[in-house]
Amino acid sequence: MATNRGRGRAGLRGAACGRMQRSAAAVAAALGLAIGDGAGAQVLANAVEYYHAAFDQYFVTVDPAEVLLLDGGAHGGAWVRTGQSFPVWSQPGPYTHATCRFFSAAFAPKSSHFYTPGARECALLQAGATWQYEGIAFHLRLPDALGNCPVGTSNLYRLYNGGRGDAPNHRYTSSRHVFDQMRNQGWLAEGVGATLAFACVPSPSAALGAEGLYRGSTSLGQSLWGVVLPEGTISLMYGRPDSAPLAGVVHGRAAFADGAFYATGVRDFNVLPHGRAMDAVAGGTYVPGTSLNGTVANAGGAWTYSATHLPSSRSTASLAQASGSYTGTVASIAGAAASTFTVDTSGVLAGLSPACAYWGRLVPSSALNAYDLYVRLEGPSCPFGGSALAGVAVYESSARLFYGVAPNAARTDAFMFVGNR
Repeated sequence: MATNRGRGRAGLRGAACGRMQRSAAAVAAALGLAIGDGAGAQVLANAVEYYHAAFDQYFVTVDPAEVLLLDGGAHGGAWVRTGQSFPVWSQPGPYTHATCRFFSAAFAPKSSHFYTPGARECALLQAGATWQYEGIAFHLRLPDALGNCPVGTSNLYRLYNGGRGDAPNHRYTSSRHVFDQMRNQGWLAEGVGATLAFACVPSPSAALGAEGLYRGSTSLGQSLWGVVLPEGTISLMYGRPDSAPLAGVVHGRAAFADGAFYATGVRDFNVLPHGRAMDAVAGGTYVPGTSLNGTVANAGGAWTYSATHLPSSRSTASLAQASGSYTGTVASIAGAAASTFTVDTSGVLAGLSPACAYWGRLVPSSALNAYDLYVRLEGPSCPFGGSALAGVAVYESSARLFYGVAPNAARTDAFMFVGNR
C-alpha cells in the first residue's frame, strides 16, 4: 500500500477501541462443544458511516462516544449517517490484523482520518510528521493474492478520492453496489486480485436463518427473552417475573450452521446470584423461524433454555411505535434497580436510576426488528463513570416490552435494561 500521498477524511477526532481477551476453553470441553479457528467467535463492533456534504467526504467509526456525538449534532450537525455500516472484529484473533487509526490536521480547514491493517504502512505513517497515530481501532482479516476472502467473511473495499477538494478521503464499504458506484464517480479502488477486496470482515449472513427475536424459559425457572442478529451476535436476557425481573444477560457471537450453533466468545453478565461477569460457552440447536434451544455453561454451572421465534422478528423496527415512557429495571453486575426511561420518535433514549442518569441513541436495524444502541451513563456512583457504550435493543410491540444490553469495552460489565409501558 502506498503511503506517499495524503490520505484520510475530514472532521472528527476520537479514541480508538481497546483490545479484549478472554477464554472459555475448559467450559467448552466440558460441554463437548467444538471451538473454531477464532475468527467466527470473536466479539464484533459495528463500523458506522457518516457523510459531510459540504466537504464531500466520508468517515467511519466504531467508537460509541463518537457515534453519540455525531448523532447528537456535533460539528453543527454536518456529519450525517449514510445508512451504511459493516461489522468488524473488536479484538484480535488468530487470523486477524490490527487496524491502525490515524488523524491529521495537515489539510486545513479540513482534517482527516485514515485506517490501515498493514503493519508496514502503519509503521511508516507513525514515523512521519503528517499523521498522528490514535491506536488500534478494530481488527480485519486480509484476502489472498487473488482477492478472495475466507469462508464466513465478506469483502471490504477501500476507495480513494485522489485528493480532490484539497483533502484526501477514503471510503470503506462492504457493498459491491456502493463500490461500483464510487468507481464510476472517479474514486480509485485500493484492493488486490480480481475482486479488488481491500480486507475481509465478518459475513452479515453468518447466522444462516437463526436471526430473530425470541421468548422462552430456562431450566432455572426464569423467563428468557432475546435476539440473534444477522451477523451472529446473540443476546439472551434472563430473569424472574417477580422481584428480580432482570437477573443477567448472555451476550456474544455464535457460529450458526445447519441447525446447530456454538459460541466460545460469550460473556454471562450475571446480576443474580453471582454479581459478576463470567466467560461462558453457549451451544444448541435452532429451527429457522421457529425455535432456539441450548445450554449455557460458565464457572457458576450450566443451565438450559428453550425459546420460540417471534413472528414480529422481520417487521421493520419503528421508532414511532417504540416511543413512549417505560417503567422497569436497569442493571449492571453490581446489582439491579428500578428505573424509568423514555424513547422519543427521533430515537433519543433518556432515563434515571438511583445510581445513574443515562441517555443515548437508538438506530433502527435495516435487517431485523431491532435497534443499534449507543448510550452514555453519568453519576457519582454509576459503575460506568461517563462511559459511552454500544449494544443492541429490542421493542416487542405485542408485549409493550423494551430491553437492551451494551457491554463496556473491556467486557467486564454491561448496562442492561428492561421496561414496560
